[in-house]
Amino acid sequence: MGTATLSLPRVFKRAFIAYERGDLGRAEELCKSILAAQRDYLDAIHLLAAVQFGSGRLTDALTNYDKILASIDEIYAAGREAGAIGGKLLGAGGGGFMVFLAEPEKREQVRGRLNKLIYVNVGLDNDGSTSCFTSRTDHDRVLIGML
Repeated sequence: MGTATLSLPRVFKRAFIAYERGDLGRAEELCKSILAAQRDYLDAIHLLAAVQFGSGRLTDALTNYDKILASIDEIYAAGREAGAIGGKLLGAGGGGFMVFLAEPEKREQVRGRLNKLIYVNVGLDNDGSTSCFTSRTDHDRVLIGML
C-alpha cells in the first residue's frame, strides 16, 4: 500500500517509526509528503525539524521550530482575544494540549474562535490526577480544553 492511499495520521505514524529506527531520509520524505498535502500539519513540521536537527541541518530545523512556536502563539492569542483569561500549553509530543481558563459566559466565544481545533471539555475535582482518552484520528490540530 503506497502512502497516497493512507490518511495523513497513518503516514505520520510511518514517518515517526522511520525516525525511531534511524531512517532519517525516509522520515523526511514522508513528512514532506504530508506537508505537500497539508502545509500546517504541526506534528509533521515538528518531526521534520527533529530529522533536520539530527542530520545536522540546524538552520532548516530552527526554521521549522519557529513555525511551530508561531502557531502556538497564534492559538494562544486567538483564545485570549476571544475572551479567555489565560491559557497553558501542556504535554510533550504527540500533538500537545492547550488549556484555556475562561468565564462561563465566554467559553462558547473562545470555542467558536478556535473551531478548527479539537475541543475536549475538562474540569477540576478532588480525585487527583486521572487519565482520559479521546479518539484522535486527526493529528494535525492541537487539542484545546476549557476550564
